[in-house]
Amino acid sequence: MMAILCAVVFTGLPAAADIIYDNGHDTAGATASDFSWGNQIADDFQLQPGSATITDIHWWGAYSSDVPSVDDFTIRIFAEDTSAPADDYFVELTGVTGNRTPSGGDIGGFTEYAYSVDTDPIVLAADTTYWLSIVDNTA
Repeated sequence: MMAILCAVVFTGLPAAADIIYDNGHDTAGATASDFSWGNQIADDFQLQPGSATITDIHWWGAYSSDVPSVDDFTIRIFAEDTSAPADDYFVELTGVTGNRTPSGGDIGGFTEYAYSVDTDPIVLAADTTYWLSIVDNTA
């Protein structure tokens, strides 16, 4: 199974449910993010002062084969290292199932799904570049 992931939205504190980062919903550049393919795709982001606590993450993706009954996402956050993710992550969430809903769209001819997951608060420094990776570990 290849998971294709494309866009991410963070929401967080202090005003619950306010969007604190949104990289849009452009699926044209969607790329496989799958450990079994040797791909872990990451996207950079920065949070603004006063909005640097992540409490949930939302993204879109598709499957190139059968849709699994349960997802098994690994979500990682990396520090910046010269315009690229650092070698080691400093936040890792494993075994994440999240919520999956068909969005009505498609990505490269595959059914698009919207995903969301609530997290324990993840506090990051504002005005600092980080990198987010989301990989589905299903077979």
